[in-house]
Amino acid sequence: MFALAASMGPFVGQNFGSGHLDRVKEALSVSNKFAIIYGVVIWGILAALSRPIASVFNDHEEVIQAVQLFLWIVPAGFGLQGILSIVNGHLNTVGKPLQASFIIVIQMLVLGIPGIYVGKEIGGMSGMFVAIAIIYVVGGLLSLLVNQKVMSDLEKQIK
Repeated sequence: MFALAASMGPFVGQNFGSGHLDRVKEALSVSNKFAIIYGVVIWGILAALSRPIASVFNDHEEVIQAVQLFLWIVPAGFGLQGILSIVNGHLNTVGKPLQASFIIVIQMLVLGIPGIYVGKEIGGMSGMFVAIAIIYVVGGLLSLLVNQKVMSDLEKQIK
């Protein structure tokens, strides 16, 4: 997933530099769809294999159950976290590093720290895991909104 996000830079840079925003938009659309599909598939695999995966790392039942819980909940947000990575790479490539940083700061500091704390207070460990998944989803959706605004502004500049 992160290799996809990293590979966006050269493609976006070349097409953005030559004024082909249509290609940039298409690449983002295809990449974001792939991120969602990949995220769902990985979530399914991790959930289905959570006990064997957890057992590789530890043989204590409490640890195995905690890892299983993590693998059932947190990967639900992987697809949108992938979108955040893709959009971040795109924003940096088109010269919008402040917007890219804004998304990360919002996700990590504004949503992440208080969200995980509140999740822990409400639901213990499972509440923390749900909070992480929600933070991934909200971060991904925020990145889509920021990217939509940036793309609209870029289209106006080119015309």
